[in-house]
Amino acid sequence: MMLKNNGLFGSMGRVAAAGDNARMESFHSLLQNNVLNTKKWETRDEPRLAIVTWIERT
Repeated sequence: MMLKNNGLFGSMGRVAAAGDNARMESFHSLLQNNVLNTKKWETRDEPRLAIVTWIERT
């Protein structure tokens, strides 16, 4: 109901279909490899800033 009330449409594919999530999975993979796995983070704010910086530069 919330989607319809806001003029949006839900996914047209099957639940958990690979094609539905391919772009998001690709983004998360790049984020993981290029930012999160590059070092051991001391605080929660460090990766948060690194993620924002990476998104802005990419």
